[in-house]
Formats: sequence, C-alpha cells, structure tokens
Amino acid sequence: ALGATVGLTRQPALRAWAANLFENALPPTSDFNSPRAWAFTLLGLQEYFRAMHGDLKAERVRTTIAGNLLHLFSNNGGQEWPWGEDIVAYDLDSNPLAPTAQRPYLERFIHGEIYRHRSDVMAVVHSHSPSMIPFGITNTELKPVFHMAGFLGQGSAFFEISEHAGDSDMLIREPYLGAALAKSLQQRTCVLMRGHGSTVVGQSLYQVIYRAIYAEVNAKLQLQAHSLGQIHFLNKKEAQLASDTNDGQIQRSWHLWKGRIGNIQ
Repeated sequence: ALGATVGLTRQPALRAWAANLFENALPPTSDFNSPRAWAFTLLGLQEYFRAMHGDLKAERVRTTIAGNLLHLFSNNGGQEWPWGEDIVAYDLDSNPLAPTAQRPYLERFIHGEIYRHRSDVMAVVHSHSPSMIPFGITNTELKPVFHMAGFLGQGSAFFEISEHAGDSDMLIREPYLGAALAKSLQQRTCVLMRGHGSTVVGQSLYQVIYRAIYAEVNAKLQLQAHSLGQIHFLNKKEAQLASDTNDGQIQRSWHLWKGRIGNIQ
C-alpha cells in the first residue's frame, strides 16, 4: 500500500510521507522467509519505482527478493508443479492457492471450516488414530486420565456424519460437512468422528502435535483403566492447571519427537 501511494499519488506531501515510511520498512524484507511476503514486497516496489527511479537501496532489495523467489522455483517448480513452494496453501473455502494439476486433498474442508469457525485455532490435526476409534463408535466421551492430557478437560465432542449426509463414505468431502464438524467441535480441543477418526485443534503447530499424540495415549489408557473399574478422571480445574503447565513445556516434547524422526530429505 505504501509503494502504491508513492507511485500513484499526485500530492507531494503524501508521497514524501509514504516514501519515508516505505524506505524505513523496506530493509527487513530481505530477511523474510515467506514467499508471499516477498511477492507483496515486489508489488510494492513496482509501484514505488514509478516515482522513485534510481533508488539503489530499493533496487538491491528487489534484486535480492526476486532472486529468492527464482531460487525457490528452481528447487520446487516443474511442469507438473508450477509453483515455488513444496507445499500448497488453501484459502478458507479450501481452494488451493497454487496452479497445480494434482488432486487436492479430499478432506481439506475439515481444516478450512474449523479455521473459519474458530478464530483461536491456528493448527488442526485430523487422524485415524486407532485407540480413538472405539470412543467414536460407542459415543463415549474421551476425558483426561492423567496430567499430560489436561487439554481434554472439557471432554471430547462427537460428530455423527449421518445426521448431515445420510449414508456416506464417512469422509468430509464437502464444505457443508466441514462446517457441521466445526460446529460440533464447539470450543473443545477434540472431536470424535464415528467410523472415521478424530480431529484435534490447537493454537500452534507444536501444541496441536502434542495434543494429537497425547489424545491417542489418553485413549489407550482410558480403555485399559475401564477394564479395572470406575475411573477417577481429572476434574476441570486439575485439567486446566495441568494443561497450562504442559503448554510451557511443549517445546521439549517437540524437539524429542523431531530428533527421533531425524532429517527429512
């Protein structure tokens, strides 16, 4: 916007004000890691140069950023993948933001609709975690049996797809099914999906991976404990306190799991 203001305005005072802000904001863009941020910067520079020909500092930034984008494309792009990144991003309507001929993921609507309905959610994991399946097919609530699963303090939500799609292949393959799933999640962290799997949400990638792993662990322990007798679950206060403490330690778990996987080529 600042670059466009510099390049298009006919008011000298406004151009000077915008140019000053633009010049101060420009240097850090060379250190950005996001190709979208680079692309938007290039668009701003294109407009900026309408009025500011010969700005050598801006030229160097443009050369650096353009080189970064070309390098990305040379590493990732091709005839079947005309895109600079090795991943595809989707908008909230679950439309891919890359011109790829590859088929999009069928159940992308799980993610898109949860993001649409839950502004606090920054990451979603959908899985077919085996110990979670029995809870979904018996409509049995998943509750925290130990401190590592404190995030389940509100219990799990439940989604019955037949109420929305009748007889189906159980997949969330349409936006309206994703929306129904998101609404069934309410403000909880986990929703069980009968005959399918489960979906867990979090405020970061680290948190949601932690929750997905320990939801499975908790489900296995809950099944085992049920065979022994009545289960004494964590109450809501205990669960919240445990969850708050664990959130401060998630990085340790993340680095442990990452180390077990090793380098991915």
